[in-house]
Amino acid sequence: MKRTAVLIFLFLLALAPCAPGTARAQDTDALFEQARQLAFDNRRDEAARMCREILETCSQCHDARVLLGRVLAWDGQYEAARIQLEQVLAAAPEYHDARSALIDTALWSGNPGRALELAEQGLALAPDYEDYRKARERVRASLDPHSGEPEESLTLGYTADAFTNTPLSGWHLGALEWERRYGGGSLLVRVNRARRFDKNATQFEIEGYPALSRRTYLFLGAGVSGHALFPTSYINGELFHGTPGGWEFSAGTKMLNFSPDNTRIHTASVGKYLDNYRAALRAFYNPDSAGDALSGVFTIRRETGHREYVQLLIGAGSAAAETLTAQDAARLDSSRLELQWQRRIARNTYLRLLFGYEEEDTAPGVSRTRFSYGMALKHLY
Repeated sequence: MKRTAVLIFLFLLALAPCAPGTARAQDTDALFEQARQLAFDNRRDEAARMCREILETCSQCHDARVLLGRVLAWDGQYEAARIQLEQVLAAAPEYHDARSALIDTALWSGNPGRALELAEQGLALAPDYEDYRKARERVRASLDPHSGEPEESLTLGYTADAFTNTPLSGWHLGALEWERRYGGGSLLVRVNRARRFDKNATQFEIEGYPALSRRTYLFLGAGVSGHALFPTSYINGELFHGTPGGWEFSAGTKMLNFSPDNTRIHTASVGKYLDNYRAALRAFYNPDSAGDALSGVFTIRRETGHREYVQLLIGAGSAAAETLTAQDAARLDSSRLELQWQRRIARNTYLRLLFGYEEEDTAPGVSRTRFSYGMALKHLY
């Protein structure tokens, strides 16, 4: 009997700490859910602070440490994020969320070699884990943007412009383009066919994106046409450079020959990549003899899948952001809103839709409203 009582006492004594521990676990879970929601709401400082509070009382709460690492990486604190995430992997090598977050951190910080190594290690531990497979494909694409993809594509596009406040009939533009991708960049040839003012015109264009290094590349373009709707000829050049923190900068010039006049448009841009988003601000400057012209365009794009995206463009100013024809260059001022959407509709085939709205001043006291509708089909082979 005495022995039984002792055993019962020891059993109850062993259970005694469990109640507070269970309560602490419940509190930790609740705090973690709050921290995760704060992170989703873009309140990252608060989320990071709450994660640190959790880790002060529960150093082995890996979910909180992974979330902290994610938040730090989103804020560009890659080294601090790496320390947190590697601490989790040291304790739990098969903790997949930590490895996935560390892969993203390495990639965003400009270290794709390390990201690829982490993805390969993950696949060695869990060959069927789909996130590692997708991460490896994403990293390989960053090392060689065209790795494993069809090297050529054909795109057929059509855009229509309708106007109000003007007797103008609708404008129509069709385009057929061929693109060839290679290890050092890409080459594109395009034929444009326009109908404006009851006249038809054709333009031939060639564009290239030669890579100078892993983070630096050029855009080069040229075009010719035998009709006054288009420039007689043009040349275009722009230098792009990316940084490890996801920033990209560029500057260039486009020279157009609208016989007998020439037009120069200088441009510069700054862009930022963050997760599946890219935001960019681009400026255009036209030192015209009639007076300098300046305009700006803000673009934000969300990648919804491989080659799939939704993009919003907002622009305003007196320098034409897109100078495809002589009429584009002749505008005095404009305000523009454009929405693009691209999605895969079949294997290696993509559909792109466009809707645009623009207010244009074509002469002192003369304005018009333009609505643009576009569609394009792109097939990779």
